[in-house]
Amino acid sequence: MQLGVDSQIYRDSRNPSNYSAQRTEGYAKAFAEENLPVADSNIMYLDKDLDARDMIIRRINDIKPTAIIAGTNIIARDTVKACKELSLSFPNDISLVMFDDVDWASLLDITTVSQPINDIGHFACRSIINQINMTTLQLPSDSTSRRTPLLMANGRSLPTPNRDFHPRDDANGRRTIKKAFNPYGLKALV
Repeated sequence: MQLGVDSQIYRDSRNPSNYSAQRTEGYAKAFAEENLPVADSNIMYLDKDLDARDMIIRRINDIKPTAIIAGTNIIARDTVKACKELSLSFPNDISLVMFDDVDWASLLDITTVSQPINDIGHFACRSIINQINMTTLQLPSDSTSRRTPLLMANGRSLPTPNRDFHPRDDANGRRTIKKAFNPYGLKALV
């Protein structure tokens, strides 16, 4: 939305998991907060185990979106294949944002929502160990940092922002947008 997106497709797997439902709700909520319509046809559920390229091609041709948000890296992979077949480039023809900061995304300069799996796993293990030992786990003073994914702006899969929305290098040398980002509000995504 802040980047001038006027039509979009949100793709996620029809996985009954909690994260899938929360991502879909966040997508719809972010658009509702901006008083932008979200057509049911703009939310596309795909089986993450299938090559959904043909379905994605049909939907892109039908809706002609300016942006696609892929709920999983598998769906993003199929979206990249579909866009390549349609000769669409990022960000000139279409914007792409995907969840899961997988290695191959950086090869294509795709904007990703990074989820620090190692940190999450470490915190989960420490929580279990502390419960077993009946000790209290001390949360970091900045507890939002462990719960807030980073939007990785690699400069290619999103158009140039028209607002104060500048990427910076994080501690690992990755390009990140230093702006508050709620993974279920998706405001920084669209």
